[in-house]
Amino acid sequence: MSGPGSGIEISDECISEYKSFQQSADSGKRCIIYKITDDNKQIVIEKKVDKGPGKDDAEDFDEIVSCLEDKEPRYLVFDLKGPGKGGAAANNRVIVLTWISDSAPVKKRMLYSASFNSLKAKLPGVYKFITVNDKGELTYQRIMSELS
Repeated sequence: MSGPGSGIEISDECISEYKSFQQSADSGKRCIIYKITDDNKQIVIEKKVDKGPGKDDAEDFDEIVSCLEDKEPRYLVFDLKGPGKGGAAANNRVIVLTWISDSAPVKKRMLYSASFNSLKAKLPGVYKFITVNDKGELTYQRIMSELS
């Protein structure tokens, strides 16, 4: 399924897994990590991550992002409890985090940036889209501040 922009297809599995992830916040899934294939033709699922037993959102988030490499951009779909508005209770929120490190090769940075809108169009109902380019910004606290 090709989207506008970069001409890179988004696999049907990406879309169906996202829909399943979005519809069942208590499914036990924490994150879906998408990548562009080595031949630069398709966005596919690289990994699905379950919620860690006995771990809170912050611990799971930190563990997942610690595995990201500077030279390898990724798209991550997270299920996180975001702060409620006006003092209301926290709610589960689906966010998409685009990791494109400034030290990634220029071609990869351009490809992931150009493909983002195609992916975004296929992921309805996302609470917030956040792009991060520096590991120093890749913290749970910073992401939570974006959700307030």
